[in-house]
Amino acid sequence: LLGYAARAFIDCTGGARPALACGCETACGMEGENQPMTLRFCVGGVDVARVEQTLKEWGYRFGGDHFPMEFYSLWREESFNPFTKLLREGVKEGALTERDDTDKVYAALADPTKHVVVQPAPAVRAALGEEFGIPMGTSVTGKMACALRRLGFDKVFDTDFAADLTIMEEANELIDRVKNGGVLPMITSCSPGWIKFCEHQYPDFLPNLSTCKSPHEMEGAVIKSYYAEKAGIDPQNIVTVSVMPCTAKKFEAARPELGHDGMADVDIVITTRELARMIKKSGIDFANLPEEDFDEMLGDSTGAAVIFGVTGGVMEAALRTAYEAITGKK
Repeated sequence: LLGYAARAFIDCTGGARPALACGCETACGMEGENQPMTLRFCVGGVDVARVEQTLKEWGYRFGGDHFPMEFYSLWREESFNPFTKLLREGVKEGALTERDDTDKVYAALADPTKHVVVQPAPAVRAALGEEFGIPMGTSVTGKMACALRRLGFDKVFDTDFAADLTIMEEANELIDRVKNGGVLPMITSCSPGWIKFCEHQYPDFLPNLSTCKSPHEMEGAVIKSYYAEKAGIDPQNIVTVSVMPCTAKKFEAARPELGHDGMADVDIVITTRELARMIKKSGIDFANLPEEDFDEMLGDSTGAAVIFGVTGGVMEAALRTAYEAITGKK
């Protein structure tokens, strides 16, 4: 939820417990109460019945029913018009968009004291071209790397490098669990949306999750440790920017456990569409850009990393890596 922005938010709860249970930010109301952004669920035409049922379940789970009751009574009381009509029908077009963090990127790029490093996810290279009239699904890896340099990033790395690290870690973790009686099945931990869902809805499965960070968080940690040391740069002066296909990565980067020495591993996350807007705003003719490579060495990767961007790719990469580690055969 922290990854979204809307034209307007309507809060009718007067209490913060549902929002806090979701990990949402809250703000003070006029009389000092915590006012959650709970109705973000509704502005995009979300299934009202499902939301109502979920809140009922939360009321039972968290040991009380007073906080959901006042929330989902909103759906039933006609006296709440016009809010009821707005929320039930939803604003169908353009009401819910990703939170725009491009201003943070521009500010970092304009700061001469900062060394700004960018890393795009595997899926971004297959989606970005569509924003510039290139057929859907076309890989624009080289043009993307070129565009990122023209935007002013000091280093253009590739999240695929960390996807390979993730695969090595997950494959070896799987082997260890199989050999030593660990918790099975092991479930990948690459998706922050899935992790949040598991934490709140299926906490019994938390031991099944891999202990690995997601690839972009892993690369952020490497950039602010190994790369910083090799390049002779104070990690406090490095700004890591991830270009991701998923808005949940914005929330993930803000999790306090994903950092070290008082620094976040990843400072800013923007989506594919946000990157496209930056390219257009800068007047870059993306379709006619030359092909360029990522910077060494955090721009190198294998085919196992590339298939992270397709359904089932993480599982395939992990299994074939584990197979090779066990049998010595590819």
